[in-house]
Amino acid sequence: MLVIQDWFTVFVLGCLVVMFPGPNFAVILRNSLLRSRRADLYTALGGTVHVTYSLIGIGVIIPQSILLFNALKWLGAFYLIVIGLKARGRRSTRSRRKTAQIALRCR
Repeated sequence: MLVIQDWFTVFVLGCLVVMFPGPNFAVILRNSLLRSRRADLYTALGGTVHVTYSLIGIGVIIPQSILLFNALKWLGAFYLIVIGLKARGRRSTRSRRKTAQIALRCR
């Protein structure tokens, strides 16, 4: 029974840490202001996922398994590349629009 009480205590404290202002709060606030409520909820859910997998013990298992560690490392690298390519595509579209708007104003 003591194990369940300890787990619950760590879980509650982990949830409180996620809710307090800090880097997580800044990212959640940014997403809610710039995007939508759905993006805000997904960002908050991401923080909860980190707390949950740490409580389950995946944080201990991953460093001990070279195969799992490398798989997650390559998956993370692929994810960052995809995000970078999406951001690059969006930026070029925005910059083209801005350039066109500036060109129209200058006429």
